[in-house]
Parts: sequence; structure tokens; C-alpha cells
Amino acid sequence: MKILIAYYSKTGTTKKLAEILSDKLDADIEELEDKKKRSGILGWILGGRDGMRKIPTEIGKIKHDLSKYDLVIIGGPLWGFNSVAPAARTFLTQNISKIKKVAFFMTRGGGKPSTAALVDLKDISSGKAVDDTLDLRESELNSVISREKIEAFIQLLKKIK
Repeated sequence: MKILIAYYSKTGTTKKLAEILSDKLDADIEELEDKKKRSGILGWILGGRDGMRKIPTEIGKIKHDLSKYDLVIIGGPLWGFNSVAPAARTFLTQNISKIKKVAFFMTRGGGKPSTAALVDLKDISSGKAVDDTLDLRESELNSVISREKIEAFIQLLKKIK
């Protein structure tokens, strides 16, 4: 099965998880570029607002041909308490017609997993999403808990035909 991992990362946490998944799944990787300035406290506030309001953003050109992949795994940080980062959401919205199957992973600084963000992404996916997702807190990334969660997610993905 040919897999692509597309992710957006502001702080590097999601990037680290994307690289772990890429290594374990022998997947290609696509870093999503948000063209909107998101630095500083104002960028953080406006990014959370854009995430909560589901405001699309301009993203950089995609390098991979998505139609060539059996599975695209999309990752991004949780922003605004209940929304995935705008770049990840925009990528999915703009490219769902080219994607055969899709799975999701999220990272977050704290709080609880957001079922609202996952429901939103699955709704956009038009029935192409796998049932399970991976959700990790930044503080869990190097823990035994995260290794177990990552392994369970990988095993699930390997069963997809």
C-alpha cells in the first residue's frame, strides 16, 4: 500500500510525530505550508480563531500527486480547543476528490481530545475516512503511552486494503 503523510506543524511537535509515522509506515511525507503569518501572540490568537471558525487559509503548492496514494494521513495541531489547524483543514477540503482513503492524527499542548475536530474532518472526507485516529499530547510524545498509541494506530492502518 502506498501512503502519504501530509502535515502542518507550527512548533515541531506534529512534524516529529509525522516523521515517526513515516518511518514506521515507509510513507512519503508532505509538509503543508500555511502562507498566513502565524508567529507571535497575535498569530497564535488569530490562528485559534481561524481554526474555530473554520476559516480556510492559503497553503503552499502540494508536491505529491495524491491520486497515486492508497492512503493519505493528515496531521495537524489542535487549535482553538476544538479545531484542527487551518492548513490541515484547507488541504483536506481542497484535495478530498483526489484522495482514496484518509486517516487523521492530531497533536495538542493540553486539554482533552477534540471529537468536534475529528467529526469535522470526517464530514469533509465524504466517507473516505478510517474509523480510528491518533491523538497525542505534546508531553506524551516520547512516553511509553505514545509508543503504544502509535503502534496501535499503525497496526490499524496496515489492515486497510
